[in-house]
Amino acid sequence: MNIQWNQKSIPLAADCDIAVIGAGPGGIGAAVLAGKKGRKVAVFEQSGRPGGTAAVCEVSPFMLSGDTKRFFDAPVFADWLKRIIAYLPEDLRSRQSSAKCSDSSGRLITPAIAALAAEDMLLDAGAELYYHYRLVDVIMADDGNKIEYIILHSKSGFSAAKAKVFIDSSGDGDLAALAGCPFEFGDDQGGCQPMTTCFDMGDVDVMGGDVRSAEFQEVSQKLYTQAVQDGKLSSPRENLLCFNAHDRHGVHFNTTRIIGMDATNGKMRSDAEIEGRKQIREYIGFLREYMPGFEKSSLRTFGDVGVRESRRIRGRSYLTRDDVNNCRCYPDGIARCNYGIDIHNPRGKGTEVTYFKPEDFYEIPFGSLVPQKVDNLLIGSRCISGDVAAHSSFRVMPTVCSIGQAAGVAAAVAVEKGLKIPEIDGKIVRRELNDFGAQLD
Repeated sequence: MNIQWNQKSIPLAADCDIAVIGAGPGGIGAAVLAGKKGRKVAVFEQSGRPGGTAAVCEVSPFMLSGDTKRFFDAPVFADWLKRIIAYLPEDLRSRQSSAKCSDSSGRLITPAIAALAAEDMLLDAGAELYYHYRLVDVIMADDGNKIEYIILHSKSGFSAAKAKVFIDSSGDGDLAALAGCPFEFGDDQGGCQPMTTCFDMGDVDVMGGDVRSAEFQEVSQKLYTQAVQDGKLSSPRENLLCFNAHDRHGVHFNTTRIIGMDATNGKMRSDAEIEGRKQIREYIGFLREYMPGFEKSSLRTFGDVGVRESRRIRGRSYLTRDDVNNCRCYPDGIARCNYGIDIHNPRGKGTEVTYFKPEDFYEIPFGSLVPQKVDNLLIGSRCISGDVAAHSSFRVMPTVCSIGQAAGVAAAVAVEKGLKIPEIDGKIVRRELNDFGAQLD
């Protein structure tokens, strides 16, 4: 079957119940639970692998969101982490699986393993995967309130996909923006959190074998500050941020800072890649020359530039800084989070960081996933409805996975009952998530 678009006749690549745009943490959550509810699901991913920032941008570790005894992000994220650990050699498996919820060593990421584990989950859930398919346009119904088709581009050229419900797990809210949904962008000055290019260094012999130790942190910070003052490093951030890798001789760096770039602007996104790698080159020289244990180190890998913030799609509910700080909960809360506010300065140095007590958390209301204006669209990624501060908390991968799984359940409910998305009772979504093993009660 072909459809008409832009004066062209293009093929229909997929006709499904639910189409998910993006196979990052949110897309994984959405597709897995929608598939487990028996829906026909198609996932369209612009790269060649699932996992999003964990696999393509090489972000590590998964940030913590849970109390001292449990993860809040069940069942999909918990299963993903379990499958990642299963791919590790035996000695690392035991170390990872024994880590406590409050210990980030249990959430280290190897990008290739994260992708394999994510693909296992998607295939097990029956999702049909379309890699190297990029969203380029939408065709709306005559009333403008429903998406009829999405337009995609791959090596085969342009094609279309039809679904009863669409889930935007693009991270940047690309589908919602194309469909005309209102959105916010940045802070009150239009600035978004900086982008970062993560990279790994190998052949390292770190003092004490742990870059998170007080000893290494003290020495590295002193050397970093001096290198910035001497003009050897141009990254406009206040500290050197690095984490242990799975293997003892690898170190992961999340320390480049790319400011003043709009992640939804094609040329700026390209320029951000160049700037991130420019900073990596500087770090390589700095580490080898000044940092103990890095004298013979080598660059192992780097990811695509990682985006913390871009569009935030306005929804039927709106989460705020006060909601986060006051640990607000909702009858239709579909996810819990106790990762604090974490705002990297859009204009240079400085990071605002707040922390929760281990037992405290806030909830994300279902209405934050329901965009305004379009009746068959859900947001299943970090760009749900909320202000800058709330977004800086719920944007982390485990919570995004939980946001996505809620979108997947809601989409399946809409298909089963023939409902428009705004007609869905979020309390039903919460109840079904609990039935799947989410810890919301």
